[in-house]
Amino acid sequence: MYDIDGEGLDTLGTSADELAAIGQLLNQSRLAHIWYTLYVEGNIVEEGDNPFLGDGLTVPELEEHLEVPQSTLYNDIEELVDIGAVEVASDSQPKGYKANFLEAEGTIVEEIDEEDAIVNPLLIGLVGQAYADEEVEEFLDEHGHDAVWEALLFYRAKAGGQTELGYTDLIPDIPDDQLETIEPSLRHILRQMSRDPLWSGDYSEVLNISK
Repeated sequence: MYDIDGEGLDTLGTSADELAAIGQLLNQSRLAHIWYTLYVEGNIVEEGDNPFLGDGLTVPELEEHLEVPQSTLYNDIEELVDIGAVEVASDSQPKGYKANFLEAEGTIVEEIDEEDAIVNPLLIGLVGQAYADEEVEEFLDEHGHDAVWEALLFYRAKAGGQTELGYTDLIPDIPDDQLETIEPSLRHILRQMSRDPLWSGDYSEVLNISK
């Protein structure tokens, strides 16, 4: 880990402000759900366009992808801007917003004990599913963030053909039936990853997911 004048806290260059934003998202599932949805949908642009140069999504455009009341969504977006997880991409009315890329080593994230863990958009997105899927909420409450990270890691490995073992076989300390309850949300996260042009992974074929 590094701390050079507060500019970088780990080898990924995570700043103190970014770490604070990650902590807020990991502890507020609705904010994590909104942030991840904005992150993915904001990256999807017309062919030939640069996803880094767009005007972002307006709150009404983002609302089309969420089951969050518009009045609540406006307040949540402002909070996400305040904590540094989202930035204003366009000041024209209505404003356009973009989710900032956030990533950190698990060793500096208070919610994570696994030394090998990387907190990235996929993990934040899965934590955000606790807002949309009560099974994930119950799983997170009972087993914690490390188990959520582990479930994502091994489900992704199984989907990517990196192991012949079953997904539940790879996590023997959690009952199979509990692991199976969060599979729809794991599929959702990999589906979103497959749609995002800034991620190289594409699981749509192996999981029979339409983009």
